[in-house]
Amino acid sequence: MQQSLNDLNQAYQNFFKSTKGQRKGKPVKPPKFKSRKLKQTARFTKGGFKIGQHKVYLAKIGKLKIVW
Repeated sequence: MQQSLNDLNQAYQNFFKSTKGQRKGKPVKPPKFKSRKLKQTARFTKGGFKIGQHKVYLAKIGKLKIVW
């Protein structure tokens, strides 16, 4: 959730800088809603996960068994 909000914030910052002429290159269009039906991914910060010998701990999910 935090990473998606950070991405949205960056998208709006790029859009508004583009409209004011503070950003190089061609103008950026406003962010669009993207459907989450097909494929979902997650990105974690440095504190969001821990890797052990046989398990991985993910924040808000818990321990997951590793299959090598």
